Amino acid sequence: GLLTEGFFWIPSLSGPTTIAARQNGSGISWLFPFV
Repeated sequence: GLLTEGFFWIPSLSGPTTIAARQNGSGISWLFPFV
């Protein structure tokens, strides 16, 4: 589920964070909606 995706992306913050930052204009804020 969402939690699983969150744990999966955490190790690769450098990647997803950059993508999320470009899409949402935020850093780790992408994690909060998932949690």
